[in-house]
Amino acid sequence: MVIVRRQPARDVGMDGPGSPIADSYPDSFILVLSKTHLPRSALGEESRRRRLHFRRLPASVPRRNRPTSPLSGPPTDSGDSGTRHGLVVFLELPQGVASRSHGGDHQGQRGPVQQLGRVVPTSSPPSSKNRELVMFLATSIAVLVGCFVVLVWRRSGGKKPRGFEPPKPLVVKEPEQEVDDGKKRVTIFFGTQTGTAEGFAKAMAEEAKARYEKAAFKVVDLGKERGQWLQNLQYGVFGLGNRQYDNFNKVAKLVDDILVEQGGKRLVSVGLGDDDQCIEDDFTAWANVAMKKELHTSASDRSCTHLEFDIAGTGLTYETGDHVGVYCENLIETVEEALNLMGLSPDTYFSIHTDNEDGTPLGGSSLPPTFPPCTLRSALTRYADVLSSPKKSALLALAAHASDPADADRLRHLASPAGKDEYAQWIIASQRSLLEVMAEFPSAKPPLGVFFAAVAPRLQPRYYSISSSPRMAPSRIHVTCALVYDKTATGRIHKGVCSTWMKDAVPLSKSNECSWAPIFVRQSNFKLPTDAKVPIIMIGPGTGLAPFRGFLQERFALKEDGTELGPSILFFGCRNRRMDYIYEEELNNFVESGALSELVVAFSREGPTKDYVQHKMMEKASDIWNMLSQGAYIYVCGDAKGMAKDVHRTLHTIVQEQGSLDSSKAESMVKNLQMSGRYLRDVW
Repeated sequence: MVIVRRQPARDVGMDGPGSPIADSYPDSFILVLSKTHLPRSALGEESRRRRLHFRRLPASVPRRNRPTSPLSGPPTDSGDSGTRHGLVVFLELPQGVASRSHGGDHQGQRGPVQQLGRVVPTSSPPSSKNRELVMFLATSIAVLVGCFVVLVWRRSGGKKPRGFEPPKPLVVKEPEQEVDDGKKRVTIFFGTQTGTAEGFAKAMAEEAKARYEKAAFKVVDLGKERGQWLQNLQYGVFGLGNRQYDNFNKVAKLVDDILVEQGGKRLVSVGLGDDDQCIEDDFTAWANVAMKKELHTSASDRSCTHLEFDIAGTGLTYETGDHVGVYCENLIETVEEALNLMGLSPDTYFSIHTDNEDGTPLGGSSLPPTFPPCTLRSALTRYADVLSSPKKSALLALAAHASDPADADRLRHLASPAGKDEYAQWIIASQRSLLEVMAEFPSAKPPLGVFFAAVAPRLQPRYYSISSSPRMAPSRIHVTCALVYDKTATGRIHKGVCSTWMKDAVPLSKSNECSWAPIFVRQSNFKLPTDAKVPIIMIGPGTGLAPFRGFLQERFALKEDGTELGPSILFFGCRNRRMDYIYEEELNNFVESGALSELVVAFSREGPTKDYVQHKMMEKASDIWNMLSQGAYIYVCGDAKGMAKDVHRTLHTIVQEQGSLDSSKAESMVKNLQMSGRYLRDVW
């Protein structure tokens, strides 16, 4: 919208002759463009050649004398709000040409106050033709500017304008030039999928910067940056892995070999971190617990919970074989113990920041994520992992705030290379928790910022294989969870954070004040074959049955829809059919319906000898070999340390014996099954 305001001066807030605007801009025509803001650069050089200028009113002009647009409201005393919804444009007219008010002389008088723009003296009054020409030119220019403004406004989507902001300069990021400051340059490369390696790399850089002032350290993501970094390279490789996996730290070993081949000079032998011993993805929806039941009988001394999250209306979806991540809270008793050790009021209200007061980031680049302002009790309940074993960096942070020198020395020793064996035995092997360590060194009282940034890691989500299929339960996510309740070497009773929460959860079927938790779905490659006629072999003792329950629900629904199914066999194991034979009735129904061809159960505590799933596999060796020969997929779910290894060895034996192959060829065949995606494992 363009409004040309050629009105008496008092209509735009002037007080008559000698007004600041009239005196400051004697040869200007005031044009108010409403509902838009254009920077000086918007009209370009061509507009400046036509002497069209954008000017802000000088500070000397009183607020009440500043012009306002009809849409801006009356002037105020706060900033430039009097013109915040309009732009005042001053159009300088050629020398010798005067502008007049819209109606000629106002009330029979002529003068600079009655016209917006001073009349420039001339030798004779302008003729009517000149006046018409001036009117024509002024109107034409106003219309052209107005059309341009409307075009810009419409292209911007008609968004409500904000206060005037000067155009931001274009910043072009120049390549970083390395300055020769005499420092030794050290680059730490990392490759990561989950962020663990990135955290290690950044933490290493921060610690190195503190220790070696004469060296410059740089952290580089191998997945994002490339360069001529192999020239004259001196390097060290540290891998993050788990010995339970077949290809333990294979990437680290491969990278180490390649760097040597390319001329790199190895500074240290490749490090092989083992998550199985000691090694240093956002909730999407809040889901109610719709249903819960105990799966073990009263004769069992253990517990296994079947729990269902209601995801109706949350926007969450899942596929058969996916995982669900669950964020849980620490137990009340755990929080109380932490509060006692810290010696602070549970109602202390605080917030965590990773930047200084001036907005600059803090020095550490490996700081954990912040959380919303809350009380100390809430922070310990929701965000602090105080039951896991502390890292060495946490011990150093505690040592720095220990008032007792003996405590400080002992903590520093445990975190030092000299105390490596003692740390492995006293903390890791004994499963000593952070709370136990704090109790052992009572003088270590770190401030809240240090505690949540460097001592207690963030409480992580727990992952579970979803034990349902969306074909049968589209609005529910089923979880099958065994209770973690163990006595550690120190005598402490360790209660699993999430498994205990699930066991104690109150379902909606029992109370409207039901339990709820933030959950999210993590996709998995643990999927059924796309062709339902392909044979499948499933091996899952205990809660390893969870994803196979989802598989069988899927196959049942497909069969109900008339889909032809291939043969299937399930190897399930438990201790005793009278104690922990979970989902027994359902499994039998799947067999009767044809969703499952054969069910083989191993009971390890019923006979004189222990009978496990790998023993049942050997009994069915011929059937397994025949199914594999027909293109069968084989799935394993459950414990990685014991069961999965035993099953793998058994599979190797079956292939070797049934296929009349030597050991190397049998191993090659098993590897090919893995590489082709026909041998899948979901183990922990």
